[in-house]
Amino acid sequence: MSPPQRGGWILGLGNWLRCDDGVGIHALRALRADPPPQITLLEVGTAVLDALPHIDGAPWVLGLDAVRGGGPPGTLYRVEPRASAPRPGVASLHDIDLLRGLELLPLPRRPRLVVLGLEPACLGFGIDLSRPVAAALPHLVAAAREFAASALAELAPARPL
Repeated sequence: MSPPQRGGWILGLGNWLRCDDGVGIHALRALRADPPPQITLLEVGTAVLDALPHIDGAPWVLGLDAVRGGGPPGTLYRVEPRASAPRPGVASLHDIDLLRGLELLPLPRRPRLVVLGLEPACLGFGIDLSRPVAAALPHLVAAAREFAASALAELAPARPL
């Protein structure tokens, strides 16, 4: 288990061998160039179960990923899924996404989950992002920084006036 963090975690999700499905990995690597203060960055890819011991009990987790929302490729989305009781239907460990993974943690230790993602254009094999997703990548990185700063401000202890 990782030491407790004052801040939260930013996770790079997806399969970077499948073009735009790897946008979360690309975004996390861009954040590493100038990491947000008091935030832990973790490249998860598709290994969600491996991330659980690290994020267990964290105040919040921001997942960066490809998100299918029906918009044009490169559209930026913010999703706040609500985890509650485990859902039936997991046929294999390969079916465990971040939300299902968090459902394996006891309810009091589940972090708040927010996902920022870009609408993919290409999910075929390849390590390069499509043009519209590559063009939108800086917006995803900026949105992740904004979220982290805002979430940290919410965690700041009250100061006397």
